[in-house]
Amino acid sequence: MPQRRETHAPGSPAPRRGRYVAVGPRGGRTDQTATMKRRGDNLPPTDRSGQRWKPA
Repeated sequence: MPQRRETHAPGSPAPRRGRYVAVGPRGGRTDQTATMKRRGDNLPPTDRSGQRWKPA
């Protein structure tokens, strides 16, 4: 069974540093990315309501 990766709400602290991709409400990837340089920094806002961040 494939492992499901967690998603995080915009504005929440990043659990680890690295690259994140915005995903839609049903899990589809978008073009928006963010690079978090430090663990604990807040994730930025997404382009649309209902999107969340997923580690890339």
